[in-house]
Amino acid sequence: MNSKCPNCKYLFIRENGYFLGAVVLGYSLAAFSSVPTFVIGILILKEDIQPTLLFACIQVVVLTPWITRVCRQAWIHIDFQATLRNNT
Repeated sequence: MNSKCPNCKYLFIRENGYFLGAVVLGYSLAAFSSVPTFVIGILILKEDIQPTLLFACIQVVVLTPWITRVCRQAWIHIDFQATLRNNT
C-alpha cells in the first residue's frame, strides 16, 4: 500500500490498530463471498461437503489480497468522510 496518495498527498500511514475496522470489514466480505458459494454447491449442485468447502476456502484465499485492499480503502474513506463532517 502506498504511504501517500500520489494525487492529493493524503497520508495513508496510521497508528497501530487503526485498520482493525478494516479487518472486520474484510472478514464480513470474505464470509459474504464464500457462504453463497458453499450454499450453491451443496443445495443447487448437490456436491459433497468436502470439495465444496475446499472450493470456498480456496476462493477466500485467492480473494484475500483484493479484499484487504478494498477494505483498507473503504475504512480510510469512512474515516476521511467523518473527519470532513466533524471539521465543518
